[in-house]
Amino acid sequence: MVLRHPAPDNATFAVLRVTADSSNDRERTLTLTPTPGRYGLTVTIDGGLPEGTTLLFSYAAHFVAPAEAIVRYPTLTQLERGIGVGRLRPDSLIEFVAATRPAADMLMIPLTASGRYLLAAPR
Repeated sequence: MVLRHPAPDNATFAVLRVTADSSNDRERTLTLTPTPGRYGLTVTIDGGLPEGTTLLFSYAAHFVAPAEAIVRYPTLTQLERGIGVGRLRPDSLIEFVAATRPAADMLMIPLTASGRYLLAAPR
């Protein structure tokens, strides 16, 4: 599934790849909700996700670093090294998930559970 920014550019925002699960024949409902004001996405699924499911964020076109980030990361290169994908915990802290970079300005994580996932960098 590919989520895109609205026209006029329709740039890719996120890609969710769900692997086939031959061990389960029941229907599942999957909901993807962009997080307003943040570069993030809430993923909700009734039941588990098949092993091998991934979530990729593509942030080249529309990601804007918050002003506070510029204080800690004075250059875009430093910010790029610091940025990652985190899952928002119930206590409002972010737990970073091990990510890979399949291409420039892209981060991909294994998706194992429902939750709110955000692009963030440590303060």
